[in-house]
Amino acid sequence: MRVGVAALLSAGVLLLSACSNAPGLQLRERYQGQALFEPNLALAPTEHDRFGNAIVKPRVPPLEWPTYRPPLPPRAE
Repeated sequence: MRVGVAALLSAGVLLLSACSNAPGLQLRERYQGQALFEPNLALAPTEHDRFGNAIVKPRVPPLEWPTYRPPLPPRAE
């Protein structure tokens, strides 16, 4: 019983810590655990070259769920 109450309180605290101060329950732009709940919005670690400049990589569009299927070729009529 105590473990369940502690787990429920922990989940409530984590949820409220991810909310902004705006009226209503709205998520912040960045919050802890974002990589778990919204992996497509989480920031990836940035690589730097030997001069300290960030190495910019082009963004790859996400694959469609559950599998990626390439578009079909046009039908010849």
